[in-house]
Amino acid sequence: MEETSQFLTHVTNEWQKDEPNFYEFAITLEGTQIGAVSVYFNDHRTEGELGWILNKKYWGKGYATEAAMAVRDFVVNELKFTNLIAHCDFRNTASCNVMKKIGLTLVMDDGVRQYPKTSEIARELMFSAQKA
Repeated sequence: MEETSQFLTHVTNEWQKDEPNFYEFAITLEGTQIGAVSVYFNDHRTEGELGWILNKKYWGKGYATEAAMAVRDFVVNELKFTNLIAHCDFRNTASCNVMKKIGLTLVMDDGVRQYPKTSEIARELMFSAQKA
């Protein structure tokens, strides 16, 4: 509970800035939060990294794709970012499919990620969309 409270305070404070370093959006369905989509900007504000999480009960229904596409459109159309990336564990085919459906292309398949809680190491993929 404490960790969640701190996270929500951090997100709320970020939304108050004139130029936030990131945005977190809740995915809601009939008044219930079922997930979230985020975009984090690099220090030079030249690139945005998209990410999402969705309650397993709602997987395979298009909610992650719809939400990720809406955030992608917000970042491109409203914030004028043209370089977007996203990463995922290579075993997460559902997330890879979301990336493809929102117009990202696989650009790297030999990255490495380590999970902090288990120390497990997995191959990481990177997808990108760059528009002129």
